[in-house]
Amino acid sequence: MNGMERLKGRMLYFFLLTLGLILLLPISEISQTWALVYVVLYSVTLGFGIYIAAIDRMHFLATAASGLTTAIIGAIWVFQADNMLLSLGNYLSLVLFQTSIIVLLLQFVFRFGERVTTDVIYAAVTVYIMLGTTFTPLNMFIETLTRMTTGGGAWQIHYSPETAISWQQMAYFSFVTLATMGFGDITPITSWGQMASITQGVIGVMYTAILIGRLVGRFETISETR
Repeated sequence: MNGMERLKGRMLYFFLLTLGLILLLPISEISQTWALVYVVLYSVTLGFGIYIAAIDRMHFLATAASGLTTAIIGAIWVFQADNMLLSLGNYLSLVLFQTSIIVLLLQFVFRFGERVTTDVIYAAVTVYIMLGTTFTPLNMFIETLTRMTTGGGAWQIHYSPETAISWQQMAYFSFVTLATMGFGDITPITSWGQMASITQGVIGVMYTAILIGRLVGRFETISETR
């Protein structure tokens, strides 16, 4: 049974697990132990995504190996978050790993999009959530690299300008930008930060307006004709 078949009937669970990761993010601020617990939950959730989305056995093994590497780097990073080189590796591995899962989910959406089911809708919405969780490490990569090269950050927190932005704050900013709410409490102040934010905002608008809107429209049409 390949990934496309495994996705059927299981996308609701993956969607709920992915949404749960967002809601539980604050626990990672409590202590290093809770941060490690969050990394484990994060790894288990994406591991489930690998299981249902892998195209074949070889693809599953390759993606699982990538996921395990990412999880190990993330666990080490929890205790050495001040190590900028390790942070860069952690952020980059997360971006690449999550992007590979997004691609698999989009393959499922486009393959079965002509006969829209609830699985297709859940897959499309999960991709939207994962866009937010993928831009978080991408933005943190830019932030960390900027601090390494210039001594200052690429983003600024208005109520605390001298404070370096944390992972949790960047996750908040990422979803605010993806949804184009723009509260203005965190602002990109370098060209790279601004371009990343613009790109995410455009993707967020286009994705919801074009893909999810089209899928929901087709789902309603199909439901009415039954």
